[in-house]
Amino acid sequence: LVAMTLGDKVVALADHSGMHEEEGFFIPVDYGSVVALTWLPKRRLLVCLSKGLVVSIDAILLLQQRKNSAVSATQTTSAAVSRQQALRTTRIFENYLSAACQAAGHAAILGDSSIKVVQLDPHPKPGFTDLLVVLEISLPFSPKPAFTGPSSMLSSIACRSSDYVDDQGMPTKWFFATGTSDGTMCAAAVDAKLLSAEQLLMV
Repeated sequence: LVAMTLGDKVVALADHSGMHEEEGFFIPVDYGSVVALTWLPKRRLLVCLSKGLVVSIDAILLLQQRKNSAVSATQTTSAAVSRQQALRTTRIFENYLSAACQAAGHAAILGDSSIKVVQLDPHPKPGFTDLLVVLEISLPFSPKPAFTGPSSMLSSIACRSSDYVDDQGMPTKWFFATGTSDGTMCAAAVDAKLLSAEQLLMV
C-alpha cells in the first residue's frame, strides 16, 4: 500500500500493484493540516496533523469496512470487522506537531519541545488510543503554539540506526536530528534498548 496527501486535508490510500482500488478520506478542519505520513507495522498508517493530533489508520481494515471492491472480492466483511475501529485519534502534543520519521518499527514524532517515540498498543481498548509513547526526548525549545508568531519552532526530523550491532545483529543506538525554523539544529543519541521499554522513559 502507498499513502499520499492531496493538498493538506485529504489522504489517499493506493496499492501500487493495482490489486486495491484507491480510497480517500478528509481530515476534519479543526484537526489542522497534514504535516507527515509514516507507517507502523501491520500496515498501520499514522497521519500526523499540525495541531498535535495523530490519526492511526488500520489500512486493510478501512478498505474492508468501506467494501473496497478489490478487497471484498476475496474477503467478506463480517459483523465483527464492521465493529472494529479502523481509525483512532490521539493527541500527542498540546500545541503543535511538525514532522515524523520511522525508527525500528516505531514512529518518532516531533512537536512542542520534544521528540516522542510511539509504537502500537498490542491490546488497545475500544474507544481509546492504540498508540503508546515509549520514549520522550526533551529538546531545549519552548513549546509555543505555531500561531503565536515568528518564534523558533521545531520543523524537521531525521533518524537512523548506528552502524554498530549487537550479538543478535541489532543496532546498538539510534540517532535523532532535528531542525528549527531559524536554522538551529539539535541531535540526540539513545540506546536502542530504550525503544523496547515497557514504560515511558524521559531522556
